[in-house]
Order: sequence, then C-alpha cells, then structure tokens
Amino acid sequence: KVVQVLGGTGDRLDLRFEADDAAVLDRSASGLTVDVHPLGLGRRTPVRVTLYAADGTIEVHRVLVGVRLLREVARANRVLPRGSAVSADDFAISAEWMGPDEPYAEPAAVVGQRLRRGVDAGEMLTDANIEPPIAIERGDLVMVHVVSGSVVLRREARALETGRAGQRIRLEPMAGGRTF
Repeated sequence: KVVQVLGGTGDRLDLRFEADDAAVLDRSASGLTVDVHPLGLGRRTPVRVTLYAADGTIEVHRVLVGVRLLREVARANRVLPRGSAVSADDFAISAEWMGPDEPYAEPAAVVGQRLRRGVDAGEMLTDANIEPPIAIERGDLVMVHVVSGSVVLRREARALETGRAGQRIRLEPMAGGRTF
C-alpha cells in the first residue's frame, strides 16, 4: 500500500521499519484481512495497520515506516547566476536516495527554465528555484482569440503586466473597453 501511495517500484523504494513494530509486522496474515493506510508522507511515515479476523475481531496498530525513494535529480555543474536560462550543459543527472517530501525538480523539466535565485556548483535544482521563462513583457501587443462553440472572436490587446507560460495576466483591448 505504501508503494502504491508513493508511486514507486520495489527497486526505487527503500522501506525501513522500527524494531518495536516487529510484533505487528512479523505476524502471519493467514485468515486475516489487512488494511494498510499511510497517515502522512515523509522520511518517517506513520502507517495505520488494521487487521480484520473472520470472527469479527479488529486490531488497529500504528507503525512508523522509514521511506526513501531513488530519484533522478539535477545538480548544477557550476555556479549559475539568478535569472539565467538553464541548459543541458549546466547540470548533471544523478540518482539519489531521498525522502518523499524532499524538494527536487525532474531533470527533464529543468532545461529552458529560468533561475529564481543563484545556484552553487553541486547544488540540487528544485521546483522552488526554477520558473518558466518570461513569455510576454508588459506593454507587448498580443492577438487574443476567444473561442465559443464554432465562433472565434479576435482582438488585439496590450499586456498590462509581464507573464510566464501558464500564468494569467491582465490585458487592455486596443480598441478600448474593459481590461480582461
């Protein structure tokens, strides 16, 4: 169940259990229905184990599971300044064991992103220190297409703010009218 929740596979997932939980974990499941439910997600994940017996008895136990995932991460090859675009030459990919809640960025998603802050050589790139490049600057003219069913309305507008891919920004129609 923990493997399903984390989306890992056996060779990329390392689970460790506390010695105090051996009595629950070593018990035979023969004749029992076992429900395993993670209660959180982290390097030490609490898990509720409920045992249902055929005679109707129920036992509930709480165990702590040490969880590590083997992930592909991107580490900077050199010092990268704030605002620079990340290229494939700027980082190396390595496989590292880490907790499921530790921040990182998928290496495939890093190329073309901009750095929110400078990154030191050897530092791991995370979603927190990269962002999409600017797609439109304040003052740029754009053609807006509004589609409703089989009708398309086109209108030229000016960007009222700078924006990145996937971000919503305010626009002012060139023909006048309300901003949108």
